[in-house]
Amino acid sequence: MKTPGLATAEILVPRQGVDLETWSVIACDQYTSQPDYWQQARDQVGRSASSLHLVLPEMDLDKLETAKVTIGEMTQKYLADGTLVPLGRGAVYVRRHLPTGVREGLVTAIDLEAYDYSPDTPLPIRATEGTVAERLPARAAIRALAEVECPHILMLFDDASDSVFAPLRQGLPELYSLELMLGGGRLEGYFADEDKLAQVDENLAKCVRTDAAGNQMSFAVGDGNHSLAAALSYWRSLKSTLTAAQQADHPARYALVELINLHCPAVGFEPIHRLCLNGDAGAALKAVLERQGIAYTVVAAGADVPFTIYPEGVGIDCPGWKEWPLGKAQSLCDEALTGMEVDYIHGEQALIDLSRNGATGVLLGAPPRSGLFDLVLGGGVCPKKTFSLGEADEKRFYLECRKIIE
Repeated sequence: MKTPGLATAEILVPRQGVDLETWSVIACDQYTSQPDYWQQARDQVGRSASSLHLVLPEMDLDKLETAKVTIGEMTQKYLADGTLVPLGRGAVYVRRHLPTGVREGLVTAIDLEAYDYSPDTPLPIRATEGTVAERLPARAAIRALAEVECPHILMLFDDASDSVFAPLRQGLPELYSLELMLGGGRLEGYFADEDKLAQVDENLAKCVRTDAAGNQMSFAVGDGNHSLAAALSYWRSLKSTLTAAQQADHPARYALVELINLHCPAVGFEPIHRLCLNGDAGAALKAVLERQGIAYTVVAAGADVPFTIYPEGVGIDCPGWKEWPLGKAQSLCDEALTGMEVDYIHGEQALIDLSRNGATGVLLGAPPRSGLFDLVLGGGVCPKKTFSLGEADEKRFYLECRKIIE
């Protein structure tokens, strides 16, 4: 491959006859404060074959020990009974129909040896947010027991010319077309063989950026940073038990991701809001602004401001906030909520609905996407949970899989 870190994969998909609307469920790190969503998903899935049986929603991490056994058993079952079948080496070109338009993506593999989540890494695949090490062991433990991975990682590349996916936009055989459950929109998938993937590789290589030290950067993690970091953690622990020859092409060395263009008009670039479960978020935020000497005024809700407080529904405006570096608003908010019980919420209405009965929410203003690659190239990362690629129901739904154990 000409693009640093890009790899090919033997992709698995559900066999013909599996109900894909039941099979495909949303990323496990969504709706963490909305158990009703996951209950509806479980009710819809029932006993049907589903990727829901291969993942653990993050809201259920307290059930990890039981889930590890179940996930291991279900992956073995789906491989043994032919529920999952191989496509051959290649990639899947996907088209996700969303309210914002059609988001194009390419499901393919990346080499974990080309990735690190340290802010100062010289490697070509880099994190965009701070990684919380405490969140990795649970995900790595699941990966260690599962024979297949179901990825929800969205990986960004920087293609202002919109040329990378041009070879894929016609003539590919359709794999699937379905309506995703619970308002997820429509998803189409098309198989791209290794010849087509080579053409995409040519175009991607032209998008590779170079940092001040001369190091190349191909991709930045958009969604699923901790999932990818857990895959790296598992690979590093396994690598030490392998010979050099085994390390060279072991399936766990790679991770399946969906590549998307940061400049695609349908790619939302949304803030991730804060829900404080046991304190007054508004008062705490004002105190931090005053302590740091940042001027603010309280305005009516609905104004274009960096912070809106719920359930009060009032805005906090700070002159010049549009010029703040990416992640500053989130950093101020996190400082204010230090020591409190906080959840991270995707979507304005979800935050409003949850900001009651003692909980208070901070709705954050939209961050500028234009600075993302420059920030990462300069050796920086955003504070954790700075941005999200779209609202919760626009996240990646599981469908494709890949074996990670020989």
